[in-house]
Amino acid sequence: RQRGERLQASLFRIAELAGTSDSLEAFYAAVHRVIGGLLYARNFYIALLSDDGRELQFPYSVDERDAVRRPRRIGRGLTEYVITRGTAV
Repeated sequence: RQRGERLQASLFRIAELAGTSDSLEAFYAAVHRVIGGLLYARNFYIALLSDDGRELQFPYSVDERDAVRRPRRIGRGLTEYVITRGTAV
């Protein structure tokens, strides 16, 4: 029950941030902090699928090893799995 309440509060917080953040960068960083309150999220990224569905872009990425996550063609990775299934791993 507590987990569900924390998840719901986090979703409400993200919805609130969508309307109050000064920039997309600030919004993405705030989402990272909210997710970090739910689970381990030291390494975190937001992936966007291009309009033609052929490329992933990473407007926000924090990684201990890779400073920059470059856009890439769609492949068979976990990100693609989540996108096609519409559910978390």
